Amino acid sequence: MNRSFNVIPPAVGTKSAARIIDTRRREGKEVTAIYGFEIAHYCEKKNKMVNEEAEAVLKKLRSEEAAGSGTPVEICLKVLKHVPGHLRGCSAPKKEILAVENLRTTVELEKKKLAALEEEVQVLKEEQVKHQKEQASFKVEQYEMKKNMDLMMQEIKRLSGLVSQNSVS
Repeated sequence: MNRSFNVIPPAVGTKSAARIIDTRRREGKEVTAIYGFEIAHYCEKKNKMVNEEAEAVLKKLRSEEAAGSGTPVEICLKVLKHVPGHLRGCSAPKKEILAVENLRTTVELEKKKLAALEEEVQVLKEEQVKHQKEQASFKVEQYEMKKNMDLMMQEIKRLSGLVSQNSVS
């Protein structure tokens, strides 16, 4: 593609946008397609987008995302006709890109579910320990009560023996 036809030039320098996006994903950061567009066209020296067209497109992408009209990949395909970080015509077809994005979303949801379940398991373990301590204290209390009952029964037997001796005399 001739650079003179490129209305919104990239601002990533010698590294490609795809490479920067991949690096950030490997670092564990969540990089959506819209954020990928921002990475590719944000000039750090100027602390703003490379030009007004890029700013306008980013605003449109963010407004579409806020409206909830689809996933970030679907929004980029609708507005930009491509996904930032993928070469036009040289990358995977749209179907494959959407499938990968859906898988990535599913994995993230499963990670969140797993974290929630791990928290729930931790709470249940803490409750179990609490109940075990209560049970142990009840057993000690029961043992003390049984011991006291045995002492009381012995005392009643002794007193009934004294009463029977006094009534005979």
